[in-house]
Amino acid sequence: MTTEYDLVNLLCQEWQLSHGEVGGLRVQSVEDALKDRFVFYHNKTYTLLKSDSTVIRGIWKYNKLRKRFEMRLKEAGQIQAVIEEIGPDRFTLLPVLQSEPSRNVFNRFRYYYIRRR
Repeated sequence: MTTEYDLVNLLCQEWQLSHGEVGGLRVQSVEDALKDRFVFYHNKTYTLLKSDSTVIRGIWKYNKLRKRFEMRLKEAGQIQAVIEEIGPDRFTLLPVLQSEPSRNVFNRFRYYYIRRR
């Protein structure tokens, strides 16, 4: 059984996009997107360093009830993404889109990140 402490220590490092999938089918991404990197910090913040030099900062929280990490752009903001599966060398990020009409399509997106060495 993995503890919350262990999961947080797994999360708090640097990760790079490996690939994306929609409905189980691998998406042929733009090569630049594969340079996108997340850095998660123990102070419950994260930074997304995009290939176009854009920097996005946010906060993360471990939801004990749902056993997942939730990512927001600010404390009171809506959840932007969740990490439901995490291991020593990879995690799966699911974007959370708030607009109901397109929700079914986008809820099938999965982004796979690998730990940077």
